Amino acid sequence: MKRLKAGISDAIVLLSALMFLGSPVAAAEVKNIAFGYSSISPMMHGLWMAKEVGAFERHGIDADLIFISSGPIVVQALLGGDLHAGLAATSAVIGAALKGASIEPVPQPRTWLRR
Repeated sequence: MKRLKAGISDAIVLLSALMFLGSPVAAAEVKNIAFGYSSISPMMHGLWMAKEVGAFERHGIDADLIFISSGPIVVQALLGGDLHAGLAATSAVIGAALKGASIEPVPQPRTWLRR
């Protein structure tokens, strides 16, 4: 149950971050975005849930989910313009921002709880 709640909150954060790309009312044409992610793990379930339930399509977005095996490479692809958005390791994003990269980090809620 905790994982389901975490997945739903991940999907909400992801969709709110992508809202600027389109909405059902304003979407005259489908916008294609390239979205990179850096791990095949339960942390990405919010992203895949949004894809599987058609949340992107409802908002006029054709999301191309691209696996890239390293967080720093996701950041490089974002900065190089090959990706429109991405999920990467916090250290890679913060490291790039501290070095002056033009990158907008969007925090993700915790997906685990301590007892």
